[in-house]
Amino acid sequence: MTMFVAGGALNPVKHSHIIVHRAELDTILDHIDKEDSYVVLCGPRQTGKTTLLYQVQSLLNDQGYGVAYLDLSGLKDLNKGSFYHLISNRIKNSLTKLLEGNSDNAINPQTVNDQTSFADYLKSLSSNTPQARKIILMLDEVGGVPEDVAETFFPTLRSFFQQGREPSDDCYLYQRIIVIFAGSLDLSQLIRGHNSPVANVCKKVTLTDFSKEQIGQLARKLNNFSDEGIEITINSVYEWCYGHPYLTQSLLKLIDESQVCRNLPFDKLPEFIDEIVNRYILCGGDPNCNHILHYLQKAGKSWQDAVFKVLHNRQLKTIPYWEDLEVIGVVRRLPDFNYTIHNKVYEKILTSFFDSQETTQQ
Repeated sequence: MTMFVAGGALNPVKHSHIIVHRAELDTILDHIDKEDSYVVLCGPRQTGKTTLLYQVQSLLNDQGYGVAYLDLSGLKDLNKGSFYHLISNRIKNSLTKLLEGNSDNAINPQTVNDQTSFADYLKSLSSNTPQARKIILMLDEVGGVPEDVAETFFPTLRSFFQQGREPSDDCYLYQRIIVIFAGSLDLSQLIRGHNSPVANVCKKVTLTDFSKEQIGQLARKLNNFSDEGIEITINSVYEWCYGHPYLTQSLLKLIDESQVCRNLPFDKLPEFIDEIVNRYILCGGDPNCNHILHYLQKAGKSWQDAVFKVLHNRQLKTIPYWEDLEVIGVVRRLPDFNYTIHNKVYEKILTSFFDSQETTQQ
């Protein structure tokens, strides 16, 4: 059975052998240790944001911090009272071991039903967890916050942050709480502009792709592969995926499950890996590829036109919707600042997408 996992977050303990160490982990840990501003963790879908949060949580728990991880996806249908009650209850459950014995009355999720009571609740949490170095609230998939709640939820967190900067006897209670926001397009749109409720109070951390060396760290865990076969595999995986974490894990998983790969002559291996990509990723209903295509279909013609231009022109330094297209993961910038499609997998599926549109129009 292969050790590689494609889809879903990785567990820091169970999957430690296939978790690539990423510089962003050190950046966040260092920031939490030395600073008191919030953190924004950005990156396209399936690039390892939740896995990184799990790593942060595991490491901070061992260092005396109180950490509450909250997955906000699937909460869109909650009304304001239900939303605040739910997340307050989850926060308390995560911090139970740190709460002082007589804190139940002060830390009561049942009383939290709006932004004002939520701010009071956070302050009480800070006051009743003195043994914790800091309290870290991880808000994953921030796009899951109900729209009517978001109008007050994010400004409330900003106000909470600012109260820690105003001279007072209890300002330290506000400073002890750090919020990490994580998400993709919804988060990117939330932090833009001077009127953003979280702009200027957060350190932005953007996940980068795996380097070729990091792909090599993973590929060398392939079962019963020769050294030369591994080197060929590294080059092929990098050429197809350009370090996209999900696509890299997915392709390595497919390669590891193929006994043919281990028995082929070395000069035939790249061609066979190409066949695997075509059969199981490009034509196999891969969920990541389907998500990219579905998003472009939903976004409409103007977005599609922008992607089409990048697909057929490597000399574009400006394109419409560039921020959103980068966050979705469709495009990336080259060292010369021209735009290109993010990886060869996306090039192939987008070429087929536009070809099918042209055929339909004819």
